[in-house]
Amino acid sequence: MHTISLFLQNVSLQLGIEPRWHGVAVFLLSVIIFALCLHLYNFQRSLTYGYQISELSSQRLKINGLKQKNNIELSRLQSLDYIQNSGVIDFMRNPKITNYVRHSSATALRY
Repeated sequence: MHTISLFLQNVSLQLGIEPRWHGVAVFLLSVIIFALCLHLYNFQRSLTYGYQISELSSQRLKINGLKQKNNIELSRLQSLDYIQNSGVIDFMRNPKITNYVRHSSATALRY
């Protein structure tokens, strides 16, 4: 602070500014330096946030892909559970039905 005061005294003598304005000049210089530091801090922080946002976006895409795969697997397991718990599997084991399905499939493949 003393160095700034000496600098301002030297400048004020060259510019013809009265010594009573030194305090005001020191205050204004301090405000300018503070504003510059604040601006640089916010700029750096915004760069960091931009990186974090892009990182979160890529993670969200990855999670959505996994979620879709899990939904497909869940649907498959629910279908298997339905077949197992209902009488469908016993119905399919019936020889008459099995022969009908084989015959229908063979007929359908001919057309």
